[in-house]
Amino acid sequence: MAPDAIVKGNFDGVLAGQKGLEIGMFYTFDENVNACLKYAFGEAIASGEDRDRLFASVSYEFF
Repeated sequence: MAPDAIVKGNFDGVLAGQKGLEIGMFYTFDENVNACLKYAFGEAIASGEDRDRLFASVSYEFF
């Protein structure tokens, strides 16, 4: 697979040019406050180097 086979990925942990596995969880603190924690591990497609990434976010949604 070429390193640019995935132009834009739809994941937060595994980026374009990488292959691997992403695991995570969501937690709701309050009615409008959500947290997300994801961990991804794998390797770069072109070079074969190991890639690890931790992604965290907190979102506030007001309707």
